[in-house]
Amino acid sequence: MGTLVVVMILLAVILVRMTIRVWSRRTLRRTHLRLATFAEANGFDYRVGPIALQRDMPWRSRGSVNLHRVLRSREPRGIEIADDEVIGNRKNLAAPFGGYCALRMPVALPHILLRAQDGRRRGMSGAGAPADTQRLSLEGGFDRHFQLYCPVGYEADALHLFTPDVMARLLDHVRGFDVEIVDDWLLLVTTDDLVTTKVDDWQDIAAAVDAVDDRVERWARWRETRGDRRSAKADESASTAAAGRVSTRGRRLTVRMSVDDILMWSALGLFVVGTIIGLR
Repeated sequence: MGTLVVVMILLAVILVRMTIRVWSRRTLRRTHLRLATFAEANGFDYRVGPIALQRDMPWRSRGSVNLHRVLRSREPRGIEIADDEVIGNRKNLAAPFGGYCALRMPVALPHILLRAQDGRRRGMSGAGAPADTQRLSLEGGFDRHFQLYCPVGYEADALHLFTPDVMARLLDHVRGFDVEIVDDWLLLVTTDDLVTTKVDDWQDIAAAVDAVDDRVERWARWRETRGDRRSAKADESASTAAAGRVSTRGRRLTVRMSVDDILMWSALGLFVVGTIIGLR
């Protein structure tokens, strides 16, 4: 009986937390109208949602993602700002609820995650975490503010992209955001709703975008120097050094289970053990 109570409490906590988060996201009609007017004035298309991710968005592999309050710029390589709900798998690095600002880059880069230490505490979360073996120490004391993760073997590439001057710029203007590079996308991610009618929120977004926009152009010079073992042929030098290509082992970080997954599996394990003991 005690085991069943523990299981029910754990499941109830997760359910209540998700219900409160969904309820708090309700948007009034007048808020949608204000956001649509703001979007039109700044060259964006506004979608109320829920809508799906763009087809070439790398988060599509992480499970079911619904977007709400979406602003998409009309330029070919523009910006997308949205609040999201992620019902993902264990490879999902994003929290179940949050917001992001996505910028398209001219070339694909290795999967790199720069996790902010001064943002909202995640606590219990459905977001997975990169394996600790992929964490890279930053120079200049930046470890106090960010945790940098990159695929094993890509440490030099990560330090080449996130130089001390880049880190200083991020520290000044991108506080509270995680910075994730996946394929040819750069995402500024937060566990808070990003699309609001608060002026301060939009000023923070503008400052963050300005801080990374010029770096994106510089990062276009990056080239892959590794080849996939399975395709190491005579033309390897041409294929692996090509712009916009990343070796298979550099495309994705290895992710461990989220806090929610651990709690749910632990609760299930306790329930099974308790049932077996009760039947004896």
